[in-house]
Amino acid sequence: MNKYLVFIFISLLCFVTACKKDSPSHVALQFLEAINNNDFAKAKKYCTEDAKKLMEIMEGMIKMAPKDQLQKTKIKQEITVLREEIAGDKALIVYKSSKSDKEEQLKMKKIDGKWLVSMDKGDLGDKKNPFGEEKKKEGIDN
Repeated sequence: MNKYLVFIFISLLCFVTACKKDSPSHVALQFLEAINNNDFAKAKKYCTEDAKKLMEIMEGMIKMAPKDQLQKTKIKQEITVLREEIAGDKALIVYKSSKSDKEEQLKMKKIDGKWLVSMDKGDLGDKKNPFGEEKKKEGIDN
């Protein structure tokens, strides 16, 4: 009986910690939800200045897409955070979408006490860079 109480307490503690509104995971989920809904104005609230520029580019591309293509992009998906790695003012969120079995990563940076999505054009696209070379495995320090 005592083991079960300890397990329940630890599970509850992990749940509460993961759901803190100022945690990198919470900010990442808010950002990804906004992107999923094509709400770039909301998504930019969770971005560094460089990431905001990328959101503007993405928003422009979405606006140019035919209406029937836009409906295909609005497929609802569940996002599950698999882990959160924090090192000082940087964090790496590893998550999975219900649309894919592939693990994805999102870099975060703490600026003025707030966690923000930190990405640049090198973070977009597939695992190869424009020169066809494999990208190195991402980590917090990259």
